[in-house]
Amino acid sequence: MTFRLETDRLTLSSWDADDGPLLVRLYGDPLASRDFGRTLSKAEALTSFERYRQAYREDDFTRWKVTDKTGTFLGAVGCIRVKDHQCLGTHVEIGWRLLPEAWGKGYATEAALAAQYDIQKRCRISDIITYTAPDNLTSQAVMNRLNYLRAPERDFTAHYDSIGEWHGLVWTVPNIAV
Repeated sequence: MTFRLETDRLTLSSWDADDGPLLVRLYGDPLASRDFGRTLSKAEALTSFERYRQAYREDDFTRWKVTDKTGTFLGAVGCIRVKDHQCLGTHVEIGWRLLPEAWGKGYATEAALAAQYDIQKRCRISDIITYTAPDNLTSQAVMNRLNYLRAPERDFTAHYDSIGEWHGLVWTVPNIAV
């Protein structure tokens, strides 16, 4: 089962079995992974890759593989169901991570808008949030361009074994597919 979503400049698609190295490259890039506080190991990136593939099989949505119209890999954008988060419980989160060479071109906004509309229209899921670190001003700018609504009452501090304490600022995602 393959999924494809087209925008003017981008293709969002399900991950093929041999796409793992693309995610390893993305999560291994120090700039693309700076909000993690470190790059992910190959094993960690491949775990995310399998989680994205499994999410699509189970939920019919995931963090999609994003390419430009020439087929050049740019990153991952879309929604994922987060189960039993230590501070936020189970929720659907929209997120994006692009390689640095794709920054500053509006790709994150374009892809996130397409993924948001798809999950709200096709999957009928409207309760979506997103979150980022206080110093990730680039992602916050994307959230503002998308008219996401800041929800400071949902901000959290979580502890992750891999990076320690992490502070998250939360936004809610309005339903645009009504």
